[in-house]
Amino acid sequence: MPELNLSTENVVTKNILNPVRLEGQTEQYIDLDKYPWPLSSDHFDKVIAENLLQRINDVLSIMGEIYRVSKQGAKIYIVVPWYSSSSAATDYRNVHLFNFTTFDFLLNELEKEGKKFKLIKIEAIPHKEFKWIPNFKIPFLTRRSRDILSTFIGEINQYVYAELETQK
Repeated sequence: MPELNLSTENVVTKNILNPVRLEGQTEQYIDLDKYPWPLSSDHFDKVIAENLLQRINDVLSIMGEIYRVSKQGAKIYIVVPWYSSSSAATDYRNVHLFNFTTFDFLLNELEKEGKKFKLIKIEAIPHKEFKWIPNFKIPFLTRRSRDILSTFIGEINQYVYAELETQK
């Protein structure tokens, strides 16, 4: 089950030469802003992109490459800072902001290009100090209580977690 880890906890510089970990191999450095990547098409069953999309100039192109190198039915795990959290605002390398609506827009744009992802799960990950706030469904709204409060109090949600599946 080949896995591609694109997480950026060890990024050398902004948008250049990201250490990519291929399961069972040592790190390999790839310029993620140069397309196509030097990786085989339809190869990976799992792709992890933690703290990556907010730092890349062209999110559509990087998602297109993730689609290309992933097999049919591959699981894609994405974590990005919530748009109003301090993690989004204080890191100078961040270029983009994300919330739930961002993923709706992104997946629609990719589908127009023939790159279809199924959204399996999307959730806001609260800051550890705000986990005590209940996150219940409000009957006439599509958003949950904690997500609505985070519009006014930025630090409630810290990250957006999205789980996708490639549809080829």
